[in-house]
Amino acid sequence: MYNKDPLNSYLEELSRLPVDDSVIKFLRAHQSEKYFSELLKHALDSILEIIQRIYSKYDDKAINSKEISTYVKAADFIFDDSLAYYSSVAAFFRGNKEKTIQYLKKANEIGFFGNKENPFTIDEFAVCFVAPFKGGFPGFWNEIQDMLPDMHLEKGCEELCKAVSLFYTSDNSLEIRAALEQVLSVAPNNCITKELLALNYYEDSLWGNAVAFFEQIESPILLFDNYMFFLMGWCYGKLHETKNEIKAYEKSADICEEGLYVLNNLGYAYYKAKQFTKALDCFQRCLDKGWDVKYAANNYVRTLLAMERFKDAKEFVKNAPVKIYKDVLEKVNNSESTNRRIASGKPLDDQFESEAREIISKKVDLGVKKQQFTSEKILEDEIVLRMEKGLPVFGINLKIYRRNGIYGRQYILPNGKRLDILAEDADGNLYIIELKKDSGYDDAYKQTTEYLEWFDENRKEKSKNIYSIICLNNPSEELINKVHKNSRMRVFEYQISYTER
Repeated sequence: MYNKDPLNSYLEELSRLPVDDSVIKFLRAHQSEKYFSELLKHALDSILEIIQRIYSKYDDKAINSKEISTYVKAADFIFDDSLAYYSSVAAFFRGNKEKTIQYLKKANEIGFFGNKENPFTIDEFAVCFVAPFKGGFPGFWNEIQDMLPDMHLEKGCEELCKAVSLFYTSDNSLEIRAALEQVLSVAPNNCITKELLALNYYEDSLWGNAVAFFEQIESPILLFDNYMFFLMGWCYGKLHETKNEIKAYEKSADICEEGLYVLNNLGYAYYKAKQFTKALDCFQRCLDKGWDVKYAANNYVRTLLAMERFKDAKEFVKNAPVKIYKDVLEKVNNSESTNRRIASGKPLDDQFESEAREIISKKVDLGVKKQQFTSEKILEDEIVLRMEKGLPVFGINLKIYRRNGIYGRQYILPNGKRLDILAEDADGNLYIIELKKDSGYDDAYKQTTEYLEWFDENRKEKSKNIYSIICLNNPSEELINKVHKNSRMRVFEYQISYTER
């Protein structure tokens, strides 16, 4: 009869245990086994992977969590220097800065971080340093940078170390992105750099850029898969890509539908897509489970109204588990008392969308001609918003260039140069849009011409045309004359005025 390898049996048993004192009891029970070192390493690796994905930062709540508490207790079983790296992580969680660095140096001495024959890769650096330590303690990443000359590293590790230090310490998003992009110029497939870029763009509400990097990630390191799909769903929603929004939330819910507002958000995405039966099912499950009840209850009523099930909406409101929003309640009170057999199926929010389109389409007259936006980003935000709302810009119906893993706002060319906006029209013709807040840029024409030349040489869709637009305040006559001589280039002047009435 076949006898199963005892070590594999132990590992399977260990993998089924919850991350709490059950793990500690298991380790204590098998401490005398000849396989104990492998068991301990497996336990520490497994717990650390959970910790690094659950917690984006180590605040007091994280440090006092059962996961970190279990890891620290498990690390007390370490009996030799071969596991010095794990001792460093435990010391970090205990708040012992000196021991953290001491153990990391010891781990390097014994070759844990590679050697001459097998240097440490950028992906290994990401897993061993960035994912578990994150922001570290004040000065942590400076200490790591000081260690780098003594380590055997592949290309990209030093750049990643610098970029991560900025990610956790700098308030300058542009500086952070520039450093992360420098990493990708050296290691274009590095996953954790793409995660950090996606999170940076997400925090800045640059949804298209964020989702473009999320789309490039096959298996995240910092985030659980379900959380990444949730963030992608949120981005798609902001971009009005409802089909993609639904797919992302469905993937997130398939992995874990509890928490994160995922089931409620999935229901709302179905609601926007007029898939009302699916939407009701999501909201009902939220109510049954007690998840996101405030939002789910109100969305449940919205969906009933959209289905013109007015009687059902009134009945639900009478016994609603939470307070129904005033605007939703007014619609219920003003509705009929019966359900309609044939419903129009129109989401209530359509009217708000049309109102928004009407407001933004009105001409903005805010100033004296020579006044400028305070930054190019404000000008960029305005133009992007108009494109997203389907409104014409520069007299053309354009949309941001969008492909899987690519978004045309702050679009980076393979040569490292960055376009303000890459757009396209309904026929697939491309438009390079360069924005300047004023006329103090002598290189605007040269810069835009270089972009055109790059696309002429490198783009695959040769059947489509490529144009460029320069938009700025108070353009010089020299610039205007240059542009007028180029059939593929146009220049626009924006105006800000303030008029008292």
